[in-house]
Amino acid sequence: MAIGETNLLRENPLMGSSIFNFFTNFRWDKYLRALLLVSLNLSILQSTSILEAQIDGDPFEDPFAESTPDGIFGVDPFAENIQNPQDTQVDSGSISIAKSGRIRILGPGGVPDLSILPSLRLDFLHSSEGSPDPDVSTTKSEIRFEGNLLKENSFLVRFDLAGNKSTGVISELWLDRAFDSGLHLTAGRLPITMGLESFPGQEKRITITPGLLDWLGGGSAWGVRSGGSWVNHSLTGDIQLSLGDNVDVGGKDFGGYGLLTRFTMRPFSRYLFGGPAEAGELLEGFSFFVTGRWDHNAKGKLQINSAGDVSLYRSTDLEMENANWVRTGWRLPITDFFHIENEWNRTSLYGVGDDKTDMPGEITGFQFSFRLRLGSETPLPVSIPLDLPGQISDTSPKDQKEDFPVDLLLRYEQLSPKERLLNEGLLETEHDLSDLRSLRLVLSKQQTQSIRWILESAWTRNNSPINLSGNLGQAEDIFSFRCLMEIGL
Repeated sequence: MAIGETNLLRENPLMGSSIFNFFTNFRWDKYLRALLLVSLNLSILQSTSILEAQIDGDPFEDPFAESTPDGIFGVDPFAENIQNPQDTQVDSGSISIAKSGRIRILGPGGVPDLSILPSLRLDFLHSSEGSPDPDVSTTKSEIRFEGNLLKENSFLVRFDLAGNKSTGVISELWLDRAFDSGLHLTAGRLPITMGLESFPGQEKRITITPGLLDWLGGGSAWGVRSGGSWVNHSLTGDIQLSLGDNVDVGGKDFGGYGLLTRFTMRPFSRYLFGGPAEAGELLEGFSFFVTGRWDHNAKGKLQINSAGDVSLYRSTDLEMENANWVRTGWRLPITDFFHIENEWNRTSLYGVGDDKTDMPGEITGFQFSFRLRLGSETPLPVSIPLDLPGQISDTSPKDQKEDFPVDLLLRYEQLSPKERLLNEGLLETEHDLSDLRSLRLVLSKQQTQSIRWILESAWTRNNSPINLSGNLGQAEDIFSFRCLMEIGL
């Protein structure tokens, strides 16, 4: 304290005591309580003004920002994380039934993609030989299960309702896997198709009677198959291993462990060798094929039937070291609605019986056909034969065009058996081994999406009378007529 101030207090002792008494006697607690109340009131007023300003804004927005959003009640701050269950669409799959009877089952995410195709086939057969009365049967009826698994995998199961084959009810069962390289890998009970019998035409869905050449190779067996299609389907090839339980076209045991190879080419395709630039030109759809089959330790009866199911050529039970078939041919689309096709076959047997007799070229034959489509804007299919598994159409009939064409097939076949089987006493049917000839006329039509029918007439003859099995006598000409109606696709 300065000297002046000391003197002032001394001169005015009352002033000094007043200040002292003020600081010592002032009620600080009342002042602090009042100050606290004022501060609290100011805080409440400020908070109230902020809430009033934000009543339509984002509650998490900076309260001191210059601008605020429009309001929280119009926008859900958790809209990205919370969805209304009523607005969420769950892919639960579907089941649909077409008029044709096709059942389509589509699971969540497209797995499984399954089609069930029941087909009732009414077969009316009349033959000049054999049973004196026409036969009506449903033995060709079947149910097919086909579909896809995860897009790259496809499968097929074929149930023959009659169950009159050596394989039982299941005549075909396989699973196919497609790879990006164009290769397919297939395993199961696979068809052993050779040549034009693989053609994806009218026989694909409604089967005509197997021809003379169809009996020479064909049927099915358990096995594994690998192959592919390249250059926009201009080249196709595969190799198939037969692992046993072979049957022929009629479903009877015949064959062994074997190997089957097939190769087809469309040489004048615009994708190969500088073919025609425009699709649909005369040679653009021309294709040829070569197939070969080799069986080891083959067993069973070698049989050939007429279109009327009359046994023309049947061996006794054979055991042979090897049997092989070679078949080649071509198809030429003259127009979109008129095709010509031709093929040849050679069957050889080696190491037959106890004497191990070799019979090279024991049966040879060929066939020549015309195909014609009438009353339609849809052309005949030009796909080369031997289509790979895994190309099942999953198009529902309701999506198909209302175009029901009439297809006409005229086919001539000829077989030339040799005499070795007869000389060795290995034939059950004995006749003069001149050429067997057959002429077939087939008319087919899809009447509606659920009904198809086929009319087939065939003449089979030999230069000398044919000795019929079952003590039925002889016949120079065998005529048969068949009406086959398929209900359901």
